[in-house]
Amino acid sequence: MPWACWANNEQQHYTDRPENVYVEDGLLHIVAKKEVYMSDGVTREFTSARLNSKFDFKYGRVEVRAKLPKASGTWPAIWTMGSNINENGAYDFVDREPKVNWPACGEVDIAEQYGATDKIESAMHAPDYSGIQAEGPIPWSSGYFNVGDFNLYSMDWSSSSITFAVNGVEHKTVTAPQPNTDQNWPFDHEQFLLLNVAIEPGRAGAVSPDFDQDEMVVDYVRIYDEGGSLIFRDEFGPAPTTPTRAPTTLSPTTTLSPTPCTHATVVVQVDMTSSPYPNDAFTQVLVTGSFTDWGYGVQLLEGENGVYSTELEVTPGAAHEYLFTVTGPADSWSGWGSKSQPVLGDACDFYPNDNWANYGFVAPETCGLPLTTPRYIWGGGCQTQQQTRRLLRGGWPVAARSSLRALPGGAGAFANGMAVV
Repeated sequence: MPWACWANNEQQHYTDRPENVYVEDGLLHIVAKKEVYMSDGVTREFTSARLNSKFDFKYGRVEVRAKLPKASGTWPAIWTMGSNINENGAYDFVDREPKVNWPACGEVDIAEQYGATDKIESAMHAPDYSGIQAEGPIPWSSGYFNVGDFNLYSMDWSSSSITFAVNGVEHKTVTAPQPNTDQNWPFDHEQFLLLNVAIEPGRAGAVSPDFDQDEMVVDYVRIYDEGGSLIFRDEFGPAPTTPTRAPTTLSPTTTLSPTPCTHATVVVQVDMTSSPYPNDAFTQVLVTGSFTDWGYGVQLLEGENGVYSTELEVTPGAAHEYLFTVTGPADSWSGWGSKSQPVLGDACDFYPNDNWANYGFVAPETCGLPLTTPRYIWGGGCQTQQQTRRLLRGGWPVAARSSLRALPGGAGAFANGMAVV
């Protein structure tokens, strides 16, 4: 539902119009615009949208892959609140009782970007405190993160702690106080996810006179339980051909069967800790191959213990060759020498009888868990025993791109349980 005014000195009206929220080409857009708009008898100079999930959960992992706006004055947020909240505009989880006001419901800010600060922050709110900052806000200049690019924002939530990460790199863990109470740890009951872009000059900086619009763009939302099973997802695919299709919400008992897909996911990984070069002697780790026509390559992101990885989206069933390279003073192909001088054994060489040391894979034919290639040890060969389901910490499986679709129209009801308010 549209809602005229929110707290925190926010300057926008939230609307459910397609000018402020829409799905296009598999991406959700939440657009903050400069425009004079009246709602509930109040005139404001900005509009935007806030999406509340109609699905709640207790413990597990939240992943949101998104680009965030960075114009001064914009305040995008990926966050959760207790589904027992008593708030006008929130989805009413009727069986979550007793209803309480904020902050007794508990709030977890997975990622917030204040347009004028050039960094991402996380925070938690409870009756005993407002805004435990997840210390170590991540500046855009950190080297592995740029707010204007697609990044993976995640939260791992258990009964004893909450951990925040960007692109698999943890930047804060908050541990439950002992003993914990409803006042100091209201995070032992169901929460629901929210996505919004606010305009708030006090926190996010003055809005430029030239500001026209800026947006949050979301590729997917995925929620897993503590055991790593996917329990909710929205991939914001194209609208169904039948407009009357009923909304669908994934429940914890939903069975996800493999389905034909338009792309397959392949994880490639390289361990740089045994590099013959000092780790500070290179600036980037990349993978190139037939999937890029042997072009410049795709950058790998650093994860745990010096392991770099990335996910490639390729044609299902396609066979590809690839090599790793680095940029900077340590410029080299897969450890040392040229790619015409094999450094791998037959188990890792895609074509062991030819004159090239290219590695390779055959992509999965259907949607499902990604293919994870053997981990390459920079300068030391390939670890065939490192075939794993998932490189990112915690062993979380990667869900296939959903067959669920967003419904057309400006009413703001998405098929997978996200509602515009």
